[in-house]
Amino acid sequence: FGNAVLVADTAALKSGSPDQDRLYSQFSHRLAVLGRQRDSLATRIKNDLFAAAFGSGLPQGAHGEVSECASVIARAEALTGATGS
Repeated sequence: FGNAVLVADTAALKSGSPDQDRLYSQFSHRLAVLGRQRDSLATRIKNDLFAAAFGSGLPQGAHGEVSECASVIARAEALTGATGS
């Protein structure tokens, strides 16, 4: 996630002329939304791991979180294309 966001942010900054500020603002908004999704997913995973280690075991829906992680990373990588680079 971090590498994909860094690449996308660099591409968005390179596109920057005053005319391109709108594109960077849109990119920043998409990045913020994606960051909140990532944080929510990370919290769920932490809670699941805690439950698995000290409580009731791994919840049933926990296996789907791996595909959710892949989806978040793919959307972060797609941000590069959204910057017009």
